[in-house]
Order: sequence, then C-alpha cells, then structure tokens
Amino acid sequence: MLLVNEEAEILSKLGVLTSSQESQHNDLKKKRMSFGFMFRNSKADEICTSTDDEENDSNIVYNRLLGSAQQQKTIMRRRSNEITWRDVLLSFLFIALGISTSVQGITMPNMIVNIYASNSLFVVFFLCITAFGFLVGCSIVSRLFSWMNPILLLLFSLFGTIIITALLGFSKTALIAYLYSLISGCFHGTIFRGGLIILCESDFGTRAVFAMHALFAAGIFLMSLLSTFILSGAAVPYSHFSKLPDNHNVFNNHLLMKREMNLLSEQSGDDIFFKSSISNELATSKPDHVVGVELIAEPKTQENVQKRKEAIERMKSKEERQSLVTNGSLYSNEYSGVQEPTRNQNNFAHSNTSAAYVSSIFHTSSFPYLGKNDKGTARSMDQTETITVSNTAGVFYSLTKTNSVTANFIFSDVSFSFSGLNWNVGTIPLKNFWMLESLEQEFGPFQNFHIVYALATFLGLCYLSLCFIASICNGNSIKVSSLQIVEASPNLFTDLKKMAISWRTYSVLFFLLAGGIERVVGESLTFYALFRPELSFSQRNGLFLTSAFWLGIVTVRVLFVLMTKFINIGRLSNFVFFSAAVAGYVAASARSLFAVLCTMFILGLSLGPLSPFLFCWLAEQELSSYLSLSLLYAIGISLGGLIFPCIITFSIYICSTAVVLFVVVCVSFLFAYIALIMVIRTVRVTIRLNAIKQFSSCANSEVNRETAGQSKIRNGDYVVLVDKSDGRFDISDSDSSAEDSSLNELIDRCYK
Repeated sequence: MLLVNEEAEILSKLGVLTSSQESQHNDLKKKRMSFGFMFRNSKADEICTSTDDEENDSNIVYNRLLGSAQQQKTIMRRRSNEITWRDVLLSFLFIALGISTSVQGITMPNMIVNIYASNSLFVVFFLCITAFGFLVGCSIVSRLFSWMNPILLLLFSLFGTIIITALLGFSKTALIAYLYSLISGCFHGTIFRGGLIILCESDFGTRAVFAMHALFAAGIFLMSLLSTFILSGAAVPYSHFSKLPDNHNVFNNHLLMKREMNLLSEQSGDDIFFKSSISNELATSKPDHVVGVELIAEPKTQENVQKRKEAIERMKSKEERQSLVTNGSLYSNEYSGVQEPTRNQNNFAHSNTSAAYVSSIFHTSSFPYLGKNDKGTARSMDQTETITVSNTAGVFYSLTKTNSVTANFIFSDVSFSFSGLNWNVGTIPLKNFWMLESLEQEFGPFQNFHIVYALATFLGLCYLSLCFIASICNGNSIKVSSLQIVEASPNLFTDLKKMAISWRTYSVLFFLLAGGIERVVGESLTFYALFRPELSFSQRNGLFLTSAFWLGIVTVRVLFVLMTKFINIGRLSNFVFFSAAVAGYVAASARSLFAVLCTMFILGLSLGPLSPFLFCWLAEQELSSYLSLSLLYAIGISLGGLIFPCIITFSIYICSTAVVLFVVVCVSFLFAYIALIMVIRTVRVTIRLNAIKQFSSCANSEVNRETAGQSKIRNGDYVVLVDKSDGRFDISDSDSSAEDSSLNELIDRCYK
C-alpha cells in the first residue's frame, strides 16, 4: 500500500492524470459543495483563470500543479468546444433583461410627470422597491428550480417582465407603479441568478461570467442609445408667475426674466440633436414701451396675429371657467399682504384642447409647450422673445439661487405633443423632500415616452421568441423536469465560522458598493443631466451620458472575455482606486458635455470588471458552493440598489446640487477599496488556518499508517505533504490520490 501511495505522489508531481482520476476528482468536488444542484456532468467551459501573483510568505505555498496531460486535454476541449444552444439561450435572456432594466431608469422623469408625483420620495421608493423585488427573485429561484423546469421558468420570467414593462409605461398612479416595479424586480432577480445557476451546470469559468455580464450591459446600452432618437426633453429656466410686493423693482425683474429666456435659446442650442427650425427667420421685436402692456413681435401676416389672439382668448376663458369650478383661487400663502401661488393638481387635463398653463406659454416651433396660471394669464415665446402679459395678473419675476443653479425648470418633452414639468429647485422647505416639490404637466393623447416602452416591449418579444427557438433546439434542457437539490458533506470551513462570516461579510459589502454604484449611476444619469447647466438641462444629453457609461462597461467586459490571462486579483484594487479618481474628477472639474461624456466612458471602463471578477475569484477559491456564492452576489447587488438611492437623495437634499451624486460615488469607491483588501486577506487567512487545523486533527491518528516521514491532509483541491524531518510543506494536486484507497479513507475521516 505504501508503494501505491508513493507512485500516486510521483504521478501527481509529473502531472500524469488518468481518466479515472479525473472522474473521482469531479466526485470529490461535488462532495465539497455544502448545498448545490445536481447537474449532468458536462464541461462546456474552462475553469476560472484568475491567479494570484503574490508569493506566500508562510510555509504553505499554494500552487496548482497542472500536468502536461491535463493541459493538453484542456486545450483540446477548448478547440473542440462550440457555442451550445444553452449559451445562445442565456445570451438572449440577458440582453432582454438589460433592455427591461434600462427602460425604467431612462424614462423616470417622464413617469414622474405621467403619474403626477409631487415628491422626490417617489423616485426613492420606486428604485428601492425594484431592488427589493430583485432580492426576492434571487432568493426564491433556487427553490423554484427544484419544482419546475429551469429553462421554462426563465422563459416565463422573461414573458412576465415584458408584460410588466408594457403596463408600467401606462400606469397612472404611484401605487400601481410601485406594484409593477416590485413584480418586475422579482422577474429580473429570477432571470439574473437563474442564469448564474445554469452556468454552474458546467465547470463555468471567467469567460462565461464576463460574457453574461457583458450581454446584460449591452442590452442597457442598446435601449439607451435607441431612446436618444425618441426622447427629446430639455429642462429650461423660466420665470415664475406671481404677484410681487409694492416695493419690488418690477422693471429690473422684467429684464431678468428676458435674460433668462435668452438663456433658454442658448442652452437649447447645446443639445446634441437640437436644430432650430426658425434660426434663419428671426424678426425684430418692438421696444418695450410700457411694462405690463402686451408686446408682440412683428407679425408676418395679419392672419397670424388674429389666430394668436383668438387662441389666447380661448385659453383665458377656459381657465376662468376652471377657476370658478375649483372656487377660483390657487393662492394659499401670503407674502407682504399679497397671496403667493401654490400648486393644485386638480386642474390637470388630458386633451390637446384643454387650457393649461404653467405660469406662462412658450410658443416656438422647436419647443412648443403650454403653461397655465390661476388667472389665465399667458405669454408666448419664440426665438424673438414674444411676450404677452395681462394687466390682471401682475408681472414676472425670477427666483435665483446663490449657487447659480436656476430655481425653476420646465421639462419640455416635445416629440409629439405639448407637455411641461415644473421643477422647483429654489428655496427648499424642510417639509418637502428635495427638489420635486411640485410637478405639473399636461399630456396629449399620446406621449413619446410611451413609444420607448412600446419599443422595449417589441424588442423583448423578439428576444423571447429567439429564446424559445433556442430552448427547442436544446432538447435536453426541456426534457429535464427539475433540478434536484442535494446536501452533501458540510462546508470545508465550518470549523472556522468566525472567519467564514468575515470573508462573506466583506464580500457582500464589496458587491453592495460596486454593484450598487453601477446600478444607481446607470439609472440616475438622466436625472443628473436635467439639473446640470453644462449639460443644457437636457434629457437627451442625459441619455447620451447613460449610453457612454454602459458602452464603457460593455467594452471592458468584452476585453476581459478575450483576455482572461490579464485578470489578476492584485490588479482589481487598481481598478477600484481609478474609479474613485474618475468620479472625483466629474464632481470637481467636469464642466462641459464632451468632458462628462468621456469621463462617463472611462468610469464604465474602470467599474465594469469589479463585481464579476471578485465573484470569479471567490468561486476559484472554492470556499463555498456556487449556489451559496451566487446568493451572496445577488444579496450584495440588491442591498446596493436599496441603500444608494436613499443616500444619494438625502445628500442632494442637504447640498442642493446634483454634483453630490459623484461625490457619493467617489467616497463609496474608497470604502470598496478597503473592503476588497479585507476580502483578499480574510480568504487567504481562512485557507491557511483551515489547512493547519485539518492537518493537526488528522496527523496524530493517520499519518503513521502511510509513511514515516510524511502526512497528508485534504485542503480544497490540494494535499498538504508535510516532511517531519525539516518541517517543509509542499503542495501537490489531489487528483493523484484517485487510485489510493487508503488515502480516500483518510480524506473521508478528515471530513468527518
């Protein structure tokens, strides 16, 4: 028996591995999984290739001695490996998942207006409820796989996601939107973690994980880019319509109002796709003779003047009738004996012919939208600043902020019909949370953001049909009724519970920070552009920022798929630190559209590989089952989606500027850097302490039966050979023990 042991050790060091040894290695690998799924034996992918460059300063050197025979088999397997229908199915699933996920973030401003949300807490609740649903879906998918066919479950989840996406675009109340977001989050979590579990059917590797994440980001990038041709909103400054105290300088405020309207045309011209249809048809306006008297631009024809006057009169009369129905007044607060206007959301109408004014009428061929006033006072504005002021409603004045952020904005969404959104970013009362105190909007019968949801639904149905075809072609996946959950031997590291809790805690913290930042930044860039003057307060520019961000993520993940040898755990910390530097630059000095676009792309490049790579590295260490590790991964991302919206919103509320978004991102990356270092250290310490503990418990009872000078103990994929004469440790691959029955008994006893 000793001769057999020595022969096995020699064969292991020479790298000569037989097929029977490989099969037993697979069996032992399954035994190490504390909880897992019983899959068919199929190796469609290579093992994780991430390595650790740092040398071990202790006596135990962790190296995998892959023999030449095993390397040749791996090379032949890679050459003969083809893309299976299962891989095609997962590819379509994750592209569709990215499309469904992105459409909610890029249309969030439109959704706020559509349901008349009057508080920014709607955004926070919506994102948090979606993240909670994602967590629920990730938690229950493993049990659902044991009850029904996994492929059919994923197809059903994708179909449910498409239906909910279509319904979400037409939701009219906040409660209905919350319900749809919860259900969609559950479906998203089911697809995301379900795809990870199906990848575990084979000995999945770094390439498979990065490819899955790259396809998910590609779906988000595709939807964001297509939306830039549909959504053309812009937030532009306007003068609030109100009565002023007697000692207020009316003339100066009138000039200030006109200067802000000049800023409108300049800022609108900075939009990437903005093209004024009347830039060459400017007319000189008449001088301001008397403030408060109607001023009109030089008309082209008498017919145009007559039509304009008739339209204004109709709007005034309808507004007066509405004010009588609602007891006439929207004023509730007094300012120096004069009441100030407040908002009343009962005056919303839903037709093109309804009279609705938001303090003014801006009438241009490029940005047509209507506003309303409590007295029916109207003004129209084109490129020549045509202004109409009634003598019964007072004058215009403008609210200004010391930090040069315009106090009020109109969200002009103009692809199809008149619309307006009043964003109050002025003096923020504590009773109202952040900057969405009041949103007023008149919609036509059909809005362009509905087209975005229709497009997302159409693309989802296309990918669903492709997934169905791929599942039919992969007949084996349809025949499997369910996946059986098996419970084998306990986890290798149950004796070191404190250390196990430690590395799991730090891993979840890193996934929370990195995954949460990726999720929240991708969803909030459209909002960020609406509040930044260097981005022209443009929704379209925000969509371009979103597209650039996700393009960087797609690029780096595709590069990591093609160059897996470049991946190293030591380099990951550099990516984290560089991401923090990029976010800090955006917050500090990025003051142009081109600069922000470039930095968003670079931020995507540095942020993209963080979460997938740590997941692959932990899977390679085999500290726990793939099933347990995928759950940790999903929990971290879900918690990030729950926590970061609250933190960012509260920070913006305190500082009253949207730049705080990237300040929070920069600080979070610094914490992620610390968490990553702690993950690496605790994992290494856990492996070393486990090896020492296992050896000390088995050496006294079993070592003397094998050799006089050596003892063996199982540690993951390794056998620790201890030479008692000089105390040195060597590592050999555990596959060498396949034909050694006595060594197998020793391993079983050590596990017990």
